[in-house]
Amino acid sequence: MTICVVKINKENIEIVTDSRISSWSGRREDLQALEVMKSEKINNDLYVAIAGWPSTIDYIKLYLEKDPSVLSKKTGKSSVLKFMIGFVHFLKESIPNSSPDQLLPDFHIIIVYHNMCFKYYSGGGSLIDIKNFSAIGSGSSFALTALHLGKSATEAVKIACKLDAYCDLPVRKKIIKK
Repeated sequence: MTICVVKINKENIEIVTDSRISSWSGRREDLQALEVMKSEKINNDLYVAIAGWPSTIDYIKLYLEKDPSVLSKKTGKSSVLKFMIGFVHFLKESIPNSSPDQLLPDFHIIIVYHNMCFKYYSGGGSLIDIKNFSAIGSGSSFALTALHLGKSATEAVKIACKLDAYCDLPVRKKIIKK
């Protein structure tokens, strides 16, 4: 359970997250203690933020290590969609004790690639363009409301942390210069 927000500004793109994960047993863990990040710079052109299991970021890194060319130098939605389709197949092959027909846990990813922003949902395989702002995770409805009312990405995450039982402070922020 989490909140991740992306907001596109004139000079930069902000990715803001909370600092909570919940394990399958329902225990709350502090990301700082676990040294787990919900958003990360993968390479010079690719940033991601995750709602779902944080190890997804590590799997993305492994996928790119295996074949750095999977994310072509071409920019555009089709390039990112091909990357995500290939990544989901890689994930199915990489998860121990998984069979090809086994469902992977659902995850949402905010992707910033060459200053373009997208939201990807593994359950439906859809890639959605983000033009101004978006949010993923359990606190997303609260954050989206705050963003629609003109709040900053940081304020939106703080509001979600106040109102959603599955989001917690402190806030973590990454700034991507255009």
